[in-house]
Amino acid sequence: MKERKTAFIRIALGIGLTLIVIGLVVWFGLGFSLGRFVSSRTEATASTQTTETAQAKIKEQNVDYFNQFLPFESDYSYDPSSQGFNLFYDLMRFFASEKVDDDVRIESYSVSGAAYEEGVLTVKFTVWPTTINRDQMVAYWGKVSDDGSVRDICWQVTVDTTSQGDTAITNVATGDASVITEDNNQMTTDTNNNQSINYKTEVGKDQLKLTYDGWKNQVILPYALSDFFGGEYSGDKQSLIDQSYVLTPDQTGFIRTADASDTNAKQTVYYTYTEDQGSTWKDVILEKETAAIRYRKVAFGDDGFGYIFLSGGRVMGQEGYLSYTTADGGKTWTSHQVVKGVSSLLTDACYINEKLGFMSLGGTTPSEPNLYVTTDGGNTWLQSSFVMSDELKKVFIVAEAPYEEDGVLKVKVNQGVTGDYQGGNVKGVFTSKDQGLTWTFDHEETADTTEAG
Repeated sequence: MKERKTAFIRIALGIGLTLIVIGLVVWFGLGFSLGRFVSSRTEATASTQTTETAQAKIKEQNVDYFNQFLPFESDYSYDPSSQGFNLFYDLMRFFASEKVDDDVRIESYSVSGAAYEEGVLTVKFTVWPTTINRDQMVAYWGKVSDDGSVRDICWQVTVDTTSQGDTAITNVATGDASVITEDNNQMTTDTNNNQSINYKTEVGKDQLKLTYDGWKNQVILPYALSDFFGGEYSGDKQSLIDQSYVLTPDQTGFIRTADASDTNAKQTVYYTYTEDQGSTWKDVILEKETAAIRYRKVAFGDDGFGYIFLSGGRVMGQEGYLSYTTADGGKTWTSHQVVKGVSSLLTDACYINEKLGFMSLGGTTPSEPNLYVTTDGGNTWLQSSFVMSDELKKVFIVAEAPYEEDGVLKVKVNQGVTGDYQGGNVKGVFTSKDQGLTWTFDHEETADTTEAG
């Protein structure tokens, strides 16, 4: 009997221990699972809160975010009247560089309105972001359109002097676009200066871009940007070489160079143009395997007439010249004779029409205007003479390209690089009644006066 009772107790204890073990297992299991669930929920909530906080922080930054990059100075010196605009353009180019994160970097930009007064630039512009992270781009720049642009951004940009005495952008804030009026908008387009047609250079990508509609759409030229700076040129490549291109509603063309071969240092010079606003491009070879060009100029007049002047192969202040004209808008070009027997540096040149053309030669230390004229389309060239007082002869020494104004043939003569008469900011204006063979002094005008022609 005692043995049966002992066995029963053992069985009861076994069952009890088993139930306790099972209970502990269940308790630990549920506790662990519940703990994991709570932990997971907590982590998820924390993550969500962190993300929301980060997004909220970024959205609060918007314009203020950009102030961390200020003060912003330029590597270039600008005229005080335009430094606000140029500093802003340089700042935009900075945001197109690899110096900023992908989430804020832009591919390109365009300005549609701007007014500058007493150190404050109000500017309305559009950017094309590089990133596809639209949430981030909204945070930094604004709403991204279907074409990938962020439009109608308006900033108020403060241009001031730093403690080191340098001119810089010192602050940006949200601007009021209504400040930009029809009267003060320095980006307003008109029929004579259609700024909806424009270009931009992207040095880092070695690209040249065009627009025909104010950057609603853009065209990337199928040539390296460096092609448009070939030859003897070492200046800033943020802007194309002055007079080396035409960009109008009727004409788009560029003087472009390329190496003739990998083993030949000489270059081939092209006139590169489009007739369908950049859908297709055509190349006309002007010169094969020529020496590196220095001076370059292309221009068009009425009825498809245009001209190109080139100079190059400079050695000790001497160089050679090339000239071409077209009668069909640049499809074909005819080579013409240039001034012979002289080789001073070419300073300016032009054709007034198919017959009347000019070449101005300066040299390194000019002492008088050295202007040549052709009245037969380049077959013969004669040196022009200038009539002025002995005092003025010491002042006005370098002729620019002549032009017609109100039926009168005129030319401006500047003081050269060392001129100091009235601060060097005055030019002499001369007129001619014999197709440019003789020029008579007419009056003086400041160098910053808008030039005709």
